[in-house]
Amino acid sequence: MDDTVTLALGGGAVPLREFAMALDRMNRALQQLASDAGARIDWVVAGLDYSSAIATIVGRPLDQASEALVAKVVDGFGAAGEAVAYGRPATASPKTIELLRQITAVLGEGIDEVRFETATREAVVRAGEQPAGELVASEPSRDRGTVVGRVQTLQGRGRLRFTLYDLANDRAVSCWLSTGQEELMRGAWGRLVEVAGVVWRDATTNVPLSVRQVTDLNVLSEPAPEAWLSARGAVRAPGSPAAEQVIRQLRDAW
Repeated sequence: MDDTVTLALGGGAVPLREFAMALDRMNRALQQLASDAGARIDWVVAGLDYSSAIATIVGRPLDQASEALVAKVVDGFGAAGEAVAYGRPATASPKTIELLRQITAVLGEGIDEVRFETATREAVVRAGEQPAGELVASEPSRDRGTVVGRVQTLQGRGRLRFTLYDLANDRAVSCWLSTGQEELMRGAWGRLVEVAGVVWRDATTNVPLSVRQVTDLNVLSEPAPEAWLSARGAVRAPGSPAAEQVIRQLRDAW
């Protein structure tokens, strides 16, 4: 059962005041979605990642009738996030949509990105994408591929999910596992890994946002302390000749 939602605020230094404000509006939006669905759900914090201010929240039904409604509410949250970010038709109540829009109002100094996530949906809004109060964001691309990075956090409560910090961009990437894939994570915490699956990427920058439908995870060997020395000469120093010029000079010298 999909019972997990995620709110991520990206930025170099996310202010506590804005993070607390966003979480309060997130809680109110989830409560509104549950109320509209006729469900009684207790929302529990399953994980907090400090670097990018990521909150993972799990829905716990309070009665038997609500058990079948948790997944519906979670999917409704993801759909509402997409409506806010990409201008899709909204199926959620106007109050829910307004609360999610209020979350994006924290964009600014210290926060350059707001992400609403579920195991199947991804909605991203960035600073500067709100002309005249309307969000004009490009939807993420998705294709099978791999992401290399270091596993920083792992949540086993609710839907199994871990946060990978992309080696190339040092950005948090949410990786969603399926039931029965717990063994993939054995010994992976804090390690450098390569994750294969459907990679969702920012349509503009091509930076990975998340990996879903994970098919494999390989723990990589840690590089030697002086491995960086092998990259000497990879970048041309200012004013130095291009590689093809050097090759031509060596050829002519023969």
